[in-house]
Amino acid sequence: VKVVRTGREEHLLLLDMHHLITDGVSQDIVLKEFAALYEGAALEPLRMQYKDYASWQSGQSGTVREQGRYWLELFQGELPVLDLPPDYPRPVVQSFEGDKLSARLDAERTREVKKLAEATDTTLFIVLLAAYDVLLHKYTGQEDLIVGSPFAGRRHAELEPIVGMFVNTVALRSFPHKDKTVRSFLAEVKDSCLKAYEHQEFSFEQLIEQLQLPRDFTRNPLFDTMFVLQNMEGYTPDIKNVQMTAYPVNNGIAKFDLTLEAAEKEDGSLQLNLEFCTKLFCRDTMERFLQHYMNIVEHMAGNLDRQLSEVDMLSGAERKRLVHEGNDPSIPSSSGKGTAWNTKMDRLPEQAKSPQGGYYPASPAQKRLFMADKLSGRSTAYNVPVIRRIKGTLDAGRLGGALKKLVNRHESLRTTFELDAGSGMLGQKIHPAVSFAFPVYELSETETVLLIQDFVRPFRLDKPPLFRTALIRLTDREENVLIIDMHHIITDGASVSILLKDLAALYENREPDVLKLQYKEYAIRQSQLAGTEEWNRQEEYWLGVFHEPVPALPWTDRRTEHRAGEAPSRTAYFAVDDKIACELHRLAQTTESTLFMVLMAAFTALLSKLSDCEDIVVGMPTSGRHHEGLENIVGMFVNTLAVRFLACRNLSFQEYLHQVKEKLIEAYENQDYPLDSLVEKLNGSRNLQGQPLFNVMFQFAEMDAAEQIDGADMVPFGHDNVPGKFDLHFIVVQESHSLGLEITYFESLFSEETIDEMVSGFIEIVQLITSNPGTGLGDLLKRQSVLPSS
Repeated sequence: VKVVRTGREEHLLLLDMHHLITDGVSQDIVLKEFAALYEGAALEPLRMQYKDYASWQSGQSGTVREQGRYWLELFQGELPVLDLPPDYPRPVVQSFEGDKLSARLDAERTREVKKLAEATDTTLFIVLLAAYDVLLHKYTGQEDLIVGSPFAGRRHAELEPIVGMFVNTVALRSFPHKDKTVRSFLAEVKDSCLKAYEHQEFSFEQLIEQLQLPRDFTRNPLFDTMFVLQNMEGYTPDIKNVQMTAYPVNNGIAKFDLTLEAAEKEDGSLQLNLEFCTKLFCRDTMERFLQHYMNIVEHMAGNLDRQLSEVDMLSGAERKRLVHEGNDPSIPSSSGKGTAWNTKMDRLPEQAKSPQGGYYPASPAQKRLFMADKLSGRSTAYNVPVIRRIKGTLDAGRLGGALKKLVNRHESLRTTFELDAGSGMLGQKIHPAVSFAFPVYELSETETVLLIQDFVRPFRLDKPPLFRTALIRLTDREENVLIIDMHHIITDGASVSILLKDLAALYENREPDVLKLQYKEYAIRQSQLAGTEEWNRQEEYWLGVFHEPVPALPWTDRRTEHRAGEAPSRTAYFAVDDKIACELHRLAQTTESTLFMVLMAAFTALLSKLSDCEDIVVGMPTSGRHHEGLENIVGMFVNTLAVRFLACRNLSFQEYLHQVKEKLIEAYENQDYPLDSLVEKLNGSRNLQGQPLFNVMFQFAEMDAAEQIDGADMVPFGHDNVPGKFDLHFIVVQESHSLGLEITYFESLFSEETIDEMVSGFIEIVQLITSNPGTGLGDLLKRQSVLPSS
């Protein structure tokens, strides 16, 4: 608490409390009692203290358990995730940076809303919450929503004068189907709120714990938005000769993506405050959002029997603009979903949507692979062979039919690439149909290995299709081998899983989920990013990271120029002891990091030791699917990030791990900026002088359970021998609780013995850090450097 004199007769009273000991009602109690004590009044003795309430609550386990059953039943099965289109990519770790804006519903319109509540036997809270549900439905098209709301938690009169944390957050689920009437939807929301009120003793924390939701660092558990009604203005006590008013505070924090707060004012109006995450939404969008909410509130009060699809959120001015100018993409449709992707698409000039006579622009990742393919000179360096062993009997005819449907479903499988001679732009052409062979062979296991070597061969990027497939029936056992060979320009690791899952569904006559987007929409969005404010911000970040030149690794002088995939490379496989893997998981937990972060810190510490250099740059692939709506699309989304670390010898490993965590989060937050653009800029500034930005790649891969087709596992057929593209490509593979290492290296740079020593050095570092994370990097790395020998 503090008092600051700001003038001869003006002061600021500052009172800051942790939420653990207070809530909104408690703050009013504190101010009221402060005023009474200031004026010398005596306070009524309290019959209870907060500890009595806590003790009573702990004895309510039977009631709480019974109430818990209601909540667990309400949230069983698949839960909706709010699909509100953001202005900026969702950060990989949730950001709480926020801002606020306000608007006011005047007294006359507020009276109309209260009349609506009376007419439907509901409350102001229910009407305003229902209107918020309708708004979210209009913006997302979703008909299953979860919105959080705080309940005061003071159901007994004895609790009313006590200071403490009584509030419980409840998750209110609604189903705003477009065909429902305003009247019926209000009745549903009322029923949901009454049931929530009756079962509010079961805490939100208990609910989250028992639902066992998968951990998601990008958002809050269960819901992303809150609705709050303050039934009175922030309390200001009356003190003789003193006029006290609330001082507005914006602390720049948003605990949720969106929090809408409504507060009744003394003049009968309704103040609306919208708190929003500035890493997701820009102010202009939120101002429109709040205006659309007020339009819905007003429109709902007009006619109780109109359907929700007829409740209009557009103002007269917006509707006029739509009539005169055609569809304005910045305004979501009044009855259906206006996603960020549709919005971005519609903002593009027509010539950008289909340049070069029917072609779509290629994405930065596709351009990178197109150039790499040309440089590699008709090699298989960028082939992605998917080879799966399937036990039992497969119907080849049915499988061929499923493959045809798969090709119709994913445009990437019908795409080719051409350079426009005039503009020099790379375009992707999507063919309405492509023909492909699906041969079936009967071979022994040995013959199968030979066929696979012959099957994987170069593609021509201008000739469809950029995949080939075959089925082998093994003659020496009851097994099949399915081969799908694709060019990397149309696929990536996540796409392989999607293809196998969809193929299995189509083979079993199940329909996969309808695709809302195809890869071309993603490519178009990427092509319009360049030069935007977000692009410039990310570019500034990366140029700042590489402002100083990158030091060369000790084996660089022995490198010879070669085309990708040409230099002989080898992959070595190692298993990590389960006990060490378990200790690594524990270290990640205790340091509030992830297993990937811990392993990256250990690996870069090893590189620092090998090179005797503190300044380390490592390449790291990202899935590139951090925008919503991309999770089921086949295509090349991967971007490689160049991450720079300073493994200063005076840091402890724990301090270094904290630095690694921060650098990785920063890199993820700026992952839309393509690596090629960065290399181009750095070569222009002579910071690279034609040298690669990094020669070492570090990757963390989680092995999912094998996909199944007709109940049979699709198991990888041996290891996919992908040619090396980096001096060292270090992959940590997590399968269930065990860890494995895959190291692909150029034989011209490293001997087998050197790689063995390198792995031993890595395991040694891991053992040291798990037993004592406080170990200094200097002590950790003081042993003789293991320099590679040819």
